[in-house]
This record gives sequence, C-alpha cells and structure tokens, in this order.
Amino acid sequence: MNRVLVLGERPEEAKALAFRLGLYGFEAAPSAGDVTLALRSLFAFKPDALVLDAGSQNGVRELFSLLERVAPIPIFVLGEAAQGDDAIWYLEEGAVDYLVKPASPALLCARINAVLRRTQEPGHGVIPAGGLEIDLDRHQVRKHGEVVALTPTEFRLLQMLAENIGRACSRKALLERVWGEDYKHCAHYLRLYIGYLREKLEDDPRNPRMLLTEWGVGYRMVADRATAPSRAAYPRTAWA
Repeated sequence: MNRVLVLGERPEEAKALAFRLGLYGFEAAPSAGDVTLALRSLFAFKPDALVLDAGSQNGVRELFSLLERVAPIPIFVLGEAAQGDDAIWYLEEGAVDYLVKPASPALLCARINAVLRRTQEPGHGVIPAGGLEIDLDRHQVRKHGEVVALTPTEFRLLQMLAENIGRACSRKALLERVWGEDYKHCAHYLRLYIGYLREKLEDDPRNPRMLLTEWGVGYRMVADRATAPSRAAYPRTAWA
C-alpha cells in the first residue's frame, strides 16, 4: 500500500483529506505545513508521495529544496488560484502536479497512482550517455562521477529520452509517459522541464549538445556531445 503525507496549514482540513485518500486505498497521514514539523513527519512516516494543501507560498521554496535533497518524492499541490501563474510557480519549484481546490479526491488519487506507477517501474541497469551515467534502478544520475540531484519528474523525462537515445521522441509521447494522457497537450510543461535538465546536465545550457530540440517533432538525446550540432546551426525561434 502506497503512503501519502498530507501537509496543510489547517490541521482539520489536512486530516479530512488524509481520511478521503485512505478510502481510495492509500495509507495517508496528515501533518502541519511548517517546514520543521513536515520534515519530522516525513522521516517518521516515509511516504511515497506528498500532497501540499497550499494556503500560501510562505516556506514552500525551502520545503521543496529540502525534499529534493533528502527525499525526492513526487509532490502534488492543491491550490486556491485557477490562474496559470500560480500553477507555474509551484511546478517550477518542483511539484509534479497542481490541482485547483476543491479538487475531486478521485481525480487526485488517479493522478497520484499514475505518477507512482511510473516512478516505481523496475529499472534496467545503467545507461551511459555523453559523460552521464543514468542508473535506472537507483533513480540516480552521475555527471563525470558526481551525483546530480534530479526531481522525480526530471528523472522520468531523462529516462525516456535515454531509453530512446539517438531517436527523436515526440512531445505527445513524452508528455503521456511522464505526466499522463491528460497532459498530452501541455507542451509548456515539457519545455519547462527540458530547460531544467539542460541547466543541470549540459555544460552550456544555452547551447545544448546532448538534449536536443527536434523542430516540429519533440526532443532527442545524443550520447556523443562532440557530434551534436551547435544550436547556431538551427534557425532562431522564440521557443525551446
């Protein structure tokens, strides 16, 4: 049974949401949204996923940063605002999904299950790629021997590109594999996370030589950086 930790500024609401998640087959526990208390609950409960019932953005960046280092589990945010800017802010900080309250418990559970299925898929050893070692069993990436911290979403995206190294992956295929079928038209998610991977893995993120854009198709990963065309070889456009 997968475990879900529910963080919220209002204890009664967090407790109620944890109860509803339990009805859908999760072992769920509530916790205060305070960073210190949240980390205590995290180490005590050892969840597979985290749901943040967000009242404000105070402390969120610190919490997400700590989680990325000590327990890189998928984070789902329930937010008040339907505006895109709020959702983008949380996604940029490391959340894998953002749902507007009041979100259907059935929908939230379906999203959690979809992400956990992909996260918990069995690995297939180590894929070497252009100075990187992508360990599919440990969900770990090393660049020239040094571990690079990736979020679960970043790792799933890199994994699919690495499993198809040398071949172009369509935007639709990447979105469906990493985020699920509901997100097959959300190209902005993909551009955002390709940018994150380039920042962490490319020697020069503005001139990528490993994670390449295939114009009109999607993205391709190449193993040999020396043979990758320079970005200058492509026509200039306003998007990645």
